Amino acid sequence: MKRELLSDPEKFREMLRKVVRKTWPIVAASSLAVGCGQSITILPADYESQAQVDGGGEVVPDTNRPDINPNLDFRNIPQENRLDACPVEQCGPGTSEWNKQAEGRYLRLLAPVDPRPLSFSQCVQLCKADLEKACRNGGNGEYSTYYNLAVTGCKEEYDRNQQRGLVCDYTVKRSCAVAGRRPAGMQEKDPSENPPPNNDLAETGAFFAELAYLEEAAVTAFRYLTQELEAYNAPEALLALSRQAIQEEVEHAQLMTQLADRYGATTQPVQVEPFALRPLAEIAFENAKEGCIREAYGSLMAFWQSETAEDPAVRAVMERIAHEESAHAALSFAIDAWIQPQLSEPERQQYKAYQQESYAQLQQELAEEPSPALVRWAGYPPKDVGMQLFRSLQQEVTA
Repeated sequence: MKRELLSDPEKFREMLRKVVRKTWPIVAASSLAVGCGQSITILPADYESQAQVDGGGEVVPDTNRPDINPNLDFRNIPQENRLDACPVEQCGPGTSEWNKQAEGRYLRLLAPVDPRPLSFSQCVQLCKADLEKACRNGGNGEYSTYYNLAVTGCKEEYDRNQQRGLVCDYTVKRSCAVAGRRPAGMQEKDPSENPPPNNDLAETGAFFAELAYLEEAAVTAFRYLTQELEAYNAPEALLALSRQAIQEEVEHAQLMTQLADRYGATTQPVQVEPFALRPLAEIAFENAKEGCIREAYGSLMAFWQSETAEDPAVRAVMERIAHEESAHAALSFAIDAWIQPQLSEPERQQYKAYQQESYAQLQQELAEEPSPALVRWAGYPPKDVGMQLFRSLQQEVTA
């Protein structure tokens, strides 16, 4: 797509709508329930039939007991079977895999106060509580994270020493929202402030709280960008659009906060290091990643959400945000066109490598299937749809 078309908000917006229209046949031809997803169920359908996993009763010194597992030793649990920290890290700028899934087997001793015998549902509750505790206190990334925790198998067993313990098979998915610009110097969040969600609505609320956080960060990003454009004598037209984007991002943060509150979630304040003027090449690299790639895809996804979210409030908010974020993305392409002639040849080569890396990173973010809750209430595109939206956008932008 020619640069002058990318820099025109109306033409860029029409291109995004065209991508959405082209993607609809994928949904129609598949079983994806966009806009009407099902709620999450972490227990197997026949879990009641598995309720009595262990017969209970007194532990007697009988090495021939069939319920003793000679391969287990709850006194010496291997490191890979512990939950000293969350199995997946939080999101952060240094994280190579932005969407990641971990699976494993968790072992621990059961306490005398734990139910005896332990039913499957009780086992799941104990295991999930430990997973939530580990993920709430673990991780050291900068950006907000929400987790999708699932227990795929759980039972009570006796080890070789006749110690009663829990054996739990689990999966943990970490996802990070795609939103607008993030400023340089963004500080870490306290992961303990927002515990992992434990139901569909809480998960949706956590998603909107994350978007509110990122929209608030975009306010600072555009303030800093405006100061940098002024310092490098950018055209007044770019300055005016950048100043306008500041106020629009303020309103976006307010709208996302309202959606988070609608689903019972709270947001955290954004902390960013003080402004420091950066070299022009560094501004170009960040503008390419945060504006021409992330903001462009974020506005495309907002258009998708505005048509597929089951909640009418979400559709209305995302329609407005899609309209304005697409203008911010067009501004990013206009800034890119102004900066490029001022870069040296080595800087241009570095820019191309950074651009490719940023596209690959975003593609990794879209590689995991989102939960049905986010597909249903937030209109988040399923994996196949998200990948198609990404590929179509990249093709249009780089053509």
